[in-house]
Amino acid sequence: MESLVLRRLNWFLDSKNVIHKSQSGFRSRRSTTDHILHLHSDVQCAMANRSSVHCVFLDIEKAYDMVWNEGLIYKLHTIGITGRMLHFISSFLSNRTFQVKLNNKFSDVLTMENGVPQGSVLSPILFNIMINDLSNQLPVTSKHALYADDCAIWVEGKQLKSKWGAQKSALLGIYRASIRPVIEYGIEAYFSASQSNRSVIQTVQNKCLRIATGSMISTPIVCLQALRQEPPVYIRYQNACLKYKLKLLSFPPDRHNSSTLLQAPTRSSSFLQVTEEFSTETPVGIIQPFNSPMLEITEELCDISLASLIDRDISSSRKQRLFVERIATYYQEYTQVYCDGSKQESGCGCSFVIPSEGYTSSSSLHKSYSAYSCELFAILMALKHVNSKEPHMSYVIMSDCLNAITSIAQRRHAKNFILNQILELIFNILNRQMNIKILWVPSHCGIPSNEESDEYAKQSARTNHCDVTTMALTDCIPILHANLRTKFCEYYLQNNQNTAMKNIFPTLPSNNNFNQMDCRIEEVIYYRLLTGHNRLNAHLNRIGLHENGQCPRCNVDETAEHLLTSCINSANATEMLKTVCSEMKLPYNLTTLLTDKVLIKHTISFFKAVNRL
Repeated sequence: MESLVLRRLNWFLDSKNVIHKSQSGFRSRRSTTDHILHLHSDVQCAMANRSSVHCVFLDIEKAYDMVWNEGLIYKLHTIGITGRMLHFISSFLSNRTFQVKLNNKFSDVLTMENGVPQGSVLSPILFNIMINDLSNQLPVTSKHALYADDCAIWVEGKQLKSKWGAQKSALLGIYRASIRPVIEYGIEAYFSASQSNRSVIQTVQNKCLRIATGSMISTPIVCLQALRQEPPVYIRYQNACLKYKLKLLSFPPDRHNSSTLLQAPTRSSSFLQVTEEFSTETPVGIIQPFNSPMLEITEELCDISLASLIDRDISSSRKQRLFVERIATYYQEYTQVYCDGSKQESGCGCSFVIPSEGYTSSSSLHKSYSAYSCELFAILMALKHVNSKEPHMSYVIMSDCLNAITSIAQRRHAKNFILNQILELIFNILNRQMNIKILWVPSHCGIPSNEESDEYAKQSARTNHCDVTTMALTDCIPILHANLRTKFCEYYLQNNQNTAMKNIFPTLPSNNNFNQMDCRIEEVIYYRLLTGHNRLNAHLNRIGLHENGQCPRCNVDETAEHLLTSCINSANATEMLKTVCSEMKLPYNLTTLLTDKVLIKHTISFFKAVNRL
C-alpha cells in the first residue's frame, strides 16, 4: 500500500514541479553526482575568472526523527495534497508506536510523537516535502544543493572577504571538534616519527590558536596556548600514549592484539620504552583487567525508594524514622549489612558492618580511588562476605551512595572492574538460592551502624599502608588529566618567551581567569594587552616597525602600562579607572586592571577608545 501511495505522490510532485530542482535525494534519475559536477563547474569557472568560491556544508542532526508531523500535514495541504491521499498520510503518521527487541526480550511500547517512520518507503519523500521551502529562504546571490538532509551552500566572487567574527569560544570549538581530532588521530603511533615530522602537527595548532585569539604573528606560541588552555601537541601526545597504555593494561593477558606493545623492548623506539620515559611520575596503581559480564539478572535488586522521600530540608530525626519504617515493613527478616567508603586527602578506605553478627571489615584503598569507587568497593567486600555464607539466607546491603546503587540497578557494564565483579557476585549469590537486596539509606543522620561503618572507613583511609593497590581504569583518567595540567604548568613556567604575560599571571592561568567578552574585538584587545604583543609603539619598535618606540607626547616607551598610568594624553581618560580602583581598595597597576573581572571591562573600553591595539 505504501509503495502505491509513493508512486502516486511522486507523480503528483513531478508533474506539478513541487520539489525544488536543487533537491536530488531519493528522486528518480538524480544523484549526488549532479551536485558534485555542479560545484566543480562553478569552481573551475571561478578559477578561470581569478575569483574564489566559498562553500559551507551542512548536515541536519536526527533529521527524520525530528520532523514536525503537524507542520508536515500543513505543508502537504498547501501544495495541493487533499482528500484520501492527505487522510492516508495523516493516518500513516498518527498514533505510531515502537519497541526495541534484544534477543528474546522486548522493551515497553512507546508512542512516536514526532518524526517519520524509519525504514518506510514514504519517509524520504515526506522529508523532502518538509524541507522544500528551505531553498526559497537562501539569498539569490548564492547557490546550493540538497541531498535529503545534507546541504551545500556556496557563493562566488572576486571581492569576497572572510569576516570571521566569531568569538574565541566558537573558533576554539571548531578547532577542537573538527581539526584537532584529525591531526591527532592515531597520535599514539607517532613515537617513532622524527621531530621535524611531529612539528608539522604543532604548526597546525599554532595557526588555529592564532586565528582563535586574533593575536599578532609575533605573539609567542606559549602565550596562545596559555590563553586558550590548549597544551602543546607533544604534551597531549604523551598523555594519549599513557592513556592507551592504561587501556591495554585493563585487558586480561592475551585478549588484545596490541598487548605485545607492553612486552620488553627490543629496540630503542618501542612503545613501552617511550611511555616509560614520561610515566615515572604518574601515580597510578596496578590496573585491574576486567571483562564485561553478560549476565541474566532478572530480580529487582535495588531499593532507592527512600531517596524520593528525603530531601535536604528534612530533619535527621525524620530521616531516621523513615529508615526504621522501611526496614520494619520490608526487611525485618533480612540480615542487615552497612557499607561505606571514604575519600580523604591522606588516602581512601572502605568498610562494612554487620551488627547482628558483630562483624566488621575494612580496607585501605589506593589514594587515587574516586569516592564512587570507594563506595562500590565497600559493597563488593560485603557481597564477598555474603557469598561465603550458607545458602537460603537473606541479606540487605545498605549504602548511602545513590550513584553506586543506581549503577548496580541499571547493570552498567562500564570500565570499572569493581562494578563488574559486583554483578558477577550477585549472579552467583542468586544462583545459590540466597535472597539479596541493596538499599539506599540517608547519610549522617544518626543511624548507629551506618555511622559506625563511616568511622571505620575514615580510619582505614588515614592509615599509612594500602591494602588494595588495584585500580579501575575510570579512576586513572582523572590522574592523567591532572598529569596533563602539571606538565602544561611546567612548560609555561620554563618558557622564557612569555615574560609580559608572566608579569600578569606568574603561574599558568585557568579558564576562570578570563572574562566572557561581549564581542571578538574585546577579546582581541584583552589578549594583546596580556601578551604585550600589540600595536603600541614600544612593541612595534621591537619588531622593526617603529623608529624609537616612544610615546610622541611623553618621550618614553609607549606601552600599555604607560598609557594607563603616566601618559599626559590619556590622563583624563584614566581618571575613571583610578576612581574605581580606589573605591575597590585595589592598587592601580596593569596587573590589577587585567585580572579583576570588574576592571577588565573598563580597561578594554579605554583601549577601544584609544584604537591603538
